[in-house]
Amino acid sequence: MEKYAAHVRPDGTEQSVKDHCENVSELACMFAQPFGLPELARMSGRMHDIGKYSARFQEHIRGLAGKVDHASAGAQEIEKIKSGGILKLMAESVVAGHHSGLLNVGSRKFALASDGTLAGRLVNKLDDYSSFRDELGSPSMQKEIFNILNPKYKMLSVSFMTRMLFSCLVDADYLDTEDFMDPGRRKTEYESIEVLNIRLNHWLDIHGWRKNTLGINGARSSILNACIDAGKWDRGLFTLTVPTGGGKTIASLAFALNHACKNNMDRVIYVIPYCSIIDQTLSVFQKILGQKNVLGHYSEAVYKDEDGNEDYGKYLATENWDSPVVVTTAVQFFESLYSCKTFRCRKLHNIANAVVIFDEAQTFPVPYIDACVAAISELVINCQSTCVLCTATQPALQDRFAEYAPSLLAKEICPDIDAYSKLFRRVSYLNIGLKTNEELLGLLSNEDQALCIVSTVKHAYDLYQLLKAPGVYCLTTNMLPIDRARVLCEVKDRLQKKEKCVLVATSLIEAGVDIDFPTVYRAYAGIDSMIQAGGRCNREGKRDPEKSFVYLFQEEPKYKVPETMLRPEQIARGFLDEDITSQGVEYNYFRELYQSSNCDKKGIIDLLNKDQIEFQNASESFKLIENNDWTVYIPIDDTSSDLLGKLQNHPELLTKQDYRCLGKYALHLFDTRIAGIRGEVVVLDGENKIAELIDLDLYSHDCGLAYHGESGKAFII
Repeated sequence: MEKYAAHVRPDGTEQSVKDHCENVSELACMFAQPFGLPELARMSGRMHDIGKYSARFQEHIRGLAGKVDHASAGAQEIEKIKSGGILKLMAESVVAGHHSGLLNVGSRKFALASDGTLAGRLVNKLDDYSSFRDELGSPSMQKEIFNILNPKYKMLSVSFMTRMLFSCLVDADYLDTEDFMDPGRRKTEYESIEVLNIRLNHWLDIHGWRKNTLGINGARSSILNACIDAGKWDRGLFTLTVPTGGGKTIASLAFALNHACKNNMDRVIYVIPYCSIIDQTLSVFQKILGQKNVLGHYSEAVYKDEDGNEDYGKYLATENWDSPVVVTTAVQFFESLYSCKTFRCRKLHNIANAVVIFDEAQTFPVPYIDACVAAISELVINCQSTCVLCTATQPALQDRFAEYAPSLLAKEICPDIDAYSKLFRRVSYLNIGLKTNEELLGLLSNEDQALCIVSTVKHAYDLYQLLKAPGVYCLTTNMLPIDRARVLCEVKDRLQKKEKCVLVATSLIEAGVDIDFPTVYRAYAGIDSMIQAGGRCNREGKRDPEKSFVYLFQEEPKYKVPETMLRPEQIARGFLDEDITSQGVEYNYFRELYQSSNCDKKGIIDLLNKDQIEFQNASESFKLIENNDWTVYIPIDDTSSDLLGKLQNHPELLTKQDYRCLGKYALHLFDTRIAGIRGEVVVLDGENKIAELIDLDLYSHDCGLAYHGESGKAFII
């Protein structure tokens, strides 16, 4: 053939395989510079599509033949290189998986072409593609080096760096294909990190945040200035331990932007534990830095420009995180780092050479602590990233970091933590023992303004039903996101107006929600959770700490605490006679929690730390928050009804914006919860467990989905 085509536009214009492979090669090489594997990325890009040189693929791309395995060819050519060792394995993995995703490595000795492993791909019989040598030449391996953090976990480091290399190839492949098929699709131009830092400094000057000298505001200014000064430090691992109310959100952003400027880093990534609090941080950052410069990547994000029009550029930015500031969730961040899928891994190379702030770091789920620590260690040591563990209750992770990266030591940014903790003390904790619902009813009925946080949705629902009266509210994951947002607005309004306001909630109210009650009741939980609850009491310090109580109580035994919460609660009870806000108590609590728990419950480390790396199995096992089984949509207004109509009848018409909007009308429920309402839902997609509630009487805007109402009706679509 005179020309081998990689892609064909609808108008018949062709892009040659040679041009595409060379373009991808150069892009991937550039992306891999921060972590020291540019030549491996270059070679992988050059080889990734050589299977398209087969006559059968050329028939396929012109509509004359079915699908062709073109990805295995490059891996097979790399396998022929006589040297390379681990680097060769990495390149084979990323080339073979650049469409299907990273494969389990499998056994070279027992490989079968049909076994779905990399080893199987390497023995697969392919159509002749040898013409690639005339245009691209044969692959060769150059020596490149990355750090093995701990020889004991050699293959764990290899697996991590393979995913980073995979990201470079996949993003380069997508970008070059996109540029050919739809030129000019990506039009967003961002301001530089330096300009964003100037914007932040201007905002701080206008609000006088750096110049306060007295009281709590003076302490906030002191913490902020310490963060700005620390921004001049070299890259590394840091902790930022700031008491609740100390202004850590803006202070950590100031550190990140100054640090990125000083160290010539590409972006700031802000990782937040829950979707329920991300809007608040995103809104603040966009107001300060400009909406176009800050990307929010989470399930309920809506992307509009400053004029309110749909911003397609931000949809594209979620694919590879090329924005200078990214605000995302811990689930999105860590599940992407451990994914084998192309669409999840594509962004990973843009985490390299970035400042990553982990807000509320104490919320890392204990069963995944080791995987989170291992990933953070790799980012700092091998990827030139700076990572900051930011919280009021710093988890005792020193031993876990020592296990996976013995040379990595964290440095604290905030000076004199104990002094600030005493200064920001705004509440008094009081243990009041076991309290029945009837006793809680008596206590809360006498409060003008109070927050009561319980451990389970069922307990919150029951307590709300007992308390139900004007000025009483409920806030749980049993309610649609759109209703939770409304309730929060109403509660804040009533608090500000000094009107009666009693809120019954689960722990979703604790982390990062800017709300201020004079009194808080908190069911026994982990020490970090109880301290976070205290952060919703006397938040601005305007009342006497000796008269601002956080009452700690034991729930009735009939409310079974989830397994993930049970061990933290049991350990915390041993410290209730001490000052739970002291650094010593917090350290001892976390240390005992981690020592007595399985910090790699799903065996992620074992799956990846082996010669036959199990990329797919690790990806499937790594679920930072255990997924509820069912997505149940509830059509409560015209918008949701219209979107659900499209979902059922014309799903191809739904845009990404539509799906994100639908997320505001969705509950995520376990199989056991669905069983109680199975007659009241219509199943839209049984395989993916998507349903619609048809008995709308079961849903209340005030407290969510009822715990009763089985009727036996069932409809299957």
